[in-house]
Amino acid sequence: MVFTSGITGDTGDGASGPTEKFIRNYGTRVHHIAFRTEKIEETVAALKDDGMGFLLDLVGSPQEGLRQIFTVPSPHTMLVTEYIQRYGDFDGFFTKSNVEKLTQATKRQ
Repeated sequence: MVFTSGITGDTGDGASGPTEKFIRNYGTRVHHIAFRTEKIEETVAALKDDGMGFLLDLVGSPQEGLRQIFTVPSPHTMLVTEYIQRYGDFDGFFTKSNVEKLTQATKRQ
């Protein structure tokens, strides 16, 4: 789970990111929860078939060691769910190519 405690809220100076804006709007709380899957394409397809919406398409690649995606926030809790698949010995949370795309997607929440 990604908690927002200890992060300062949006200062209004234009330098704040999506997490700071989230805190301004909803207070410090759980921002999103992540689930690991071994078959991310199948997981995402099944969720889409069930009506789940996503903030972006899958980002990352097996060659980079990571693929992930964020759902739209729950209308009941505003909680975002992340689905993630790691490949090989990759143990990080983001790659250089996907961190910007994920940050841009969270601005749409």
